Parts: sequence; structure tokens; C-alpha cells
Amino acid sequence: MSDWEKEVSESFKGKYGELLRTHSFISKDTESDQVLGTAIVSLFREIPLLIYLAVDPDRQGEGLAVKMLDKVVETMVVSDVYKELYLVVIPENHRAKEIYERYGFLTVGSSWDEVLNNMRGS
Repeated sequence: MSDWEKEVSESFKGKYGELLRTHSFISKDTESDQVLGTAIVSLFREIPLLIYLAVDPDRQGEGLAVKMLDKVVETMVVSDVYKELYLVVIPENHRAKEIYERYGFLTVGSSWDEVLNNMRGS
């Protein structure tokens, strides 16, 4: 099993908190049933966290990540339960940082403690 598949499987088992199934998606090729990408949102430390947005390397550059991100945001707006969505990007992941910045995500901290303190006004 690939690292990607293991991470997705562990996420569904609660590795990062309660899985928010309404806001999580797996994109598959309709003909081959191959997984093309995943967008997984959990309730981590009481905040909605996009813990995994990944696209098969052979399908990158086709806009699939943005389409899945659109779907996540759309379901969050419709549900009106969560007002914000958080994510973590390692500094070396320039491609992801670029996608998220273009999408409108803002940097609010470099550690979970910093993010949570900023949220609470500490």
C-alpha cells in the first residue's frame, strides 16, 4: 500500500480527529475506478482541518486539486456549521503553497499552538 493510501486509510480511522465526511471526497476515474485524488477534512483540536488534499502525480496539473478544494469549500458554506477551514503546508511544498495562496488561504501561524492562540485571541 502506498504512503498516500495508508495516510488516507488512517485518516478515515480518526488519526487526525473526527472525519468530517460531508466535507471529504475521493475522486476516482469512472472507467478504471482508480483513485485520482483525495480531499479529507477532520475536526482536529475542535477546528475544521483540511488534512489531506492530494492528486495522483500522473494527473497533476489538470486542475483536480482546485476542483476538490472547490467542493470542500462549497459543502462548508452550504452546511454553515464551520466558518473557517485550516490546513498545514510544509515549507518545502511550494506547489501546494501556491495553490492555497491563489485560492485565498492566509498564513495564520507556523505551529498548532500559535494558530489556536491566535483563534482564541491570546
